[in-house]
Amino acid sequence: MLFLVSSKCGMYCRFCTRKRKVGRIDEIPMKDIMRAVDYIKEHKEVRDVLISGGDPFMRSNRDLDEILGAVRSIEHVEIIRIGTRIPVTLPSRITPKLVDMLKKYHPLYINIHFEHPREIDEECSRALALFADAGIPLGSQSVLLRGLNDDPVILKELFQKDENLEKKIKKDCCKGLCRIDIRLDDNGSPNVLDVNPLLGLAPDPKENSRFPRACYVAGMEYRDIIGRILFLAIERYKIKVRV
Repeated sequence: MLFLVSSKCGMYCRFCTRKRKVGRIDEIPMKDIMRAVDYIKEHKEVRDVLISGGDPFMRSNRDLDEILGAVRSIEHVEIIRIGTRIPVTLPSRITPKLVDMLKKYHPLYINIHFEHPREIDEECSRALALFADAGIPLGSQSVLLRGLNDDPVILKELFQKDENLEKKIKKDCCKGLCRIDIRLDDNGSPNVLDVNPLLGLAPDPKENSRFPRACYVAGMEYRDIIGRILFLAIERYKIKVRV
């Protein structure tokens, strides 16, 4: 479900499919947004909510906290996504304080737009790294624009820059990570089934994570460490575990 929560953007894009709506009023009143939340509550077939606008991050942290809290409280909503261009148009808006608030509502996904390689600068990379370090999966898409990026050379540069940015974020925020496969038992308690060090996160992308080796050298039991990480993840990201 597309959920429009803002009438403002960091900039106005010529390809926007909702530009007829953006900027017409000062801001969407919170009472109207809460009426939309009530609609979602009544329609149990809604499982995926895309929060958009305008740009949701043009609202205050307090407003976003209230909106996300209301949507996350709906039991049949499984997925919450935020569509934004703010990391490109106003990267200073992405702050540790904002990200700390967003972390309360995992699982949360953020979709962004890159249309040209020049949009990916140091400030943009910093903003995206804050999201990634908070455990928020990032998705990106590009609109093909005549006279701007309708050129194989420009698109190649854009996609390679996207790829290099992804590698940098992984290097800075995901060192030594591994995938943990778990299953809930009959009592709803999580059991670790398997631990798979991920390819591509070690210094040599052809190697697995060196985390297991580091545990062995330090004299620590690998599965004990993984259990501790799992516990911290449940606490930090408020993962719901049935008991």
